[in-house]
Amino acid sequence: MDDFDFTTDLILENERVQLRPLKEIDIEFLSGFSLNEPELWNYSLLPGSGLENLKKYIEFALNGRKAKTSYPFVVFDKRMGN
Repeated sequence: MDDFDFTTDLILENERVQLRPLKEIDIEFLSGFSLNEPELWNYSLLPGSGLENLKKYIEFALNGRKAKTSYPFVVFDKRMGN
């Protein structure tokens, strides 16, 4: 991935879904899912259920982007509005 620009904020979308780069502030948006739908994290390598786990998950993901090893996205369902 030497030629991939990790500093560019990519937004990928169609009529159903939007993917945008994960940001630290997304903890506010994701906390509801983390607390109320813990099963979403069942197959994640790093759990994000519960606030402390979510903070660690986001920190890990953002550090991956800084290290240029991963590019974390937040996925929005445009039809459901979340």
